[in-house]
Amino acid sequence: MVGDPILEPQGTGLHDLTCGTTLPCPNGTYCNTDLMDTYATCCVSDTDPPVKNWTCPPNTFTDDEFCLDTCNNDGDCRHTEKCCEHGCNRECMHRPDPCETKKCPSRSYCQREDMPPCPLPGQCPTPGDCVVVVVVVAVALAAVVVVVKVVAAAVVVVVVLVVVVIVAAAIIVVVVVVAVAVVEAVVGPTNSSAM
Repeated sequence: MVGDPILEPQGTGLHDLTCGTTLPCPNGTYCNTDLMDTYATCCVSDTDPPVKNWTCPPNTFTDDEFCLDTCNNDGDCRHTEKCCEHGCNRECMHRPDPCETKKCPSRSYCQREDMPPCPLPGQCPTPGDCVVVVVVVAVALAAVVVVVKVVAAAVVVVVVLVVVVIVAAAIIVVVVVVAVAVVEAVVGPTNSSAM
């Protein structure tokens, strides 16, 4: 089974086929060194390996003293790791971070994979892009929006209060006119010139 150690007869039983720099693994296998290089075994490679969707970095490592293939193809690597040439070895490598070598202009930053994908509405950079810092502008715009909303709410409150005062004044005028009419109907018209 893929990833399982290869067993070889040894004495009266079967034992893992060990590997190292002087004990290479047979074709179609790789040397699994997961146990901190204390016990390395040859394991079966995937015969129909998946191909991870990124490209290995250029092989600029020149160590040729410790040559040990710890993978045979991408199927021998975990998660998104890829089997890449590294010096005289083939080993599982993490996808390189494009921001490690990228130089962004001042007042900008390199978008990393672990950052929120859309820092502002409508702005969704891909990892490795240089993103202009617009925090000050965004905060200023947010403050303007808040001020406009507060002013609009205050205007609405003032208009409602003015309408309430006008309606109250109209009710008072109507009550006074009705009261005067009732008094005149009961008492008769008041004539101040009769004195």
